[in-house]
Parts: sequence; C-alpha cells; structure tokens
Amino acid sequence: MADTPHFYIILNQVAGTGQAQKIWPQIETALKQRGISYELQISSYPGHTTRIAYQFARFKRTNQVLLIVGGDGTLNQAINGVQSAGKHDIPIAYLPCGSGNDFARGIGLNSDPLQALEQILAATAPSISIWVSITMLSRTRLVISSTMSVLVLTLPSSVSLTTLKANAS
Repeated sequence: MADTPHFYIILNQVAGTGQAQKIWPQIETALKQRGISYELQISSYPGHTTRIAYQFARFKRTNQVLLIVGGDGTLNQAINGVQSAGKHDIPIAYLPCGSGNDFARGIGLNSDPLQALEQILAATAPSISIWVSITMLSRTRLVISSTMSVLVLTLPSSVSLTTLKANAS
C-alpha cells in the first residue's frame, strides 16, 4: 500500500465518556489488518491535543495524515494546534467518538467510528465543500472539509465567501 498515507493518530480516551477508549482496540485491529502505517499519541489532559497537533504540524513529513479519535472538542483542539503552527495544508481525518459528534453529522461522516474509518480509508481524493466560516477582525477563517480531511484556511478579507463557494462547486 505505497499510496496509503501514514496516520499520526491522536486518541482522546475520555471522549464520549470513554467511548473512544472502548472502540480503540477495534480501530487498531482494522488498521493492522489492512497494513496501515500509524503512530499513536494519547491525549492525557485538557489542551494536550492542541500541543500534540502543534508538534505534529511543525515536523510533518510527506504523505502523513493527522487522524483524530475523539469528539468535537478534540477535533477543535487539533485544528487549533495545527493552525497555531502556521500550517494550513495539513490533512486531518476524524473518527467521531464524542457524545455529540456534531461536526461529523454536519459533513456527512458516519457517526459509527469504524464506518467512518472505512470512509476515510476508501477516499481517493477529497471532495471539497465549505462547511463553516468564522469572521475574526479583518480575516476570515474557513474550515473546508471532505471525507478525507479538514483544512483550515485564514484568508484576507478581500476574498469573499461567495467567491469561494462558487469556485468549490
């Protein structure tokens, strides 16, 4: 599987009142059965995911994907860590194991973590759609999502959301 990326996994074991920790052995088995290369980091305390994602982004090698196993809060921390590293081209995949999983629902990712893993592993190229924008000062922060990854961009205010929607279609 030379084209398969190496997954750098951040696991938040307490997400979803422990659901992530309970499902991890099944996720690990699925990865091993497919011969998927990965490295696991455990998020141990509040804010730890942000630090781990920051470090990953600073030293990311080619053909690596940051895979988040946790809830919406874990995903948010990972995105913040990647963005604080000044990296905006890091692919982020997400296995929803939280109590709400609003983000997964919003982008059409299966809420079952094992099925979501299948979606991620089956993706050959991201199909980009704009999910949300947050205006901050004179810049617009966008989260662009697909079945394979989430990309956070910070754009000058001269680029309009309408223009981006038209170009993404």
